[in-house]
Amino acid sequence: MNKRETVQAFVDSIQQGKFENAKSMLADDFQFSDAVSEPINTEAWLGMSTSLKMAFPDLGYHFKVIGAEGDDVRTCAGWYAYTC
Repeated sequence: MNKRETVQAFVDSIQQGKFENAKSMLADDFQFSDAVSEPINTEAWLGMSTSLKMAFPDLGYHFKVIGAEGDDVRTCAGWYAYTC
């Protein structure tokens, strides 16, 4: 699987609520730093993501891989009518 496909598989796992599968694709030193006051590690991110999925089971992130070059893969996400 190339990097673009790996990222797509990762975001698909998140969207489907398959967080253990998503976790298996993360680096040991993973940190999430968007929409939180300070970076959080894998376990904190999994907890937050699981809680969101339980509270809002129909929540759609609408992830889209928009480009890849070398080790960088760009994605965007949108809610409601927003599109990338």
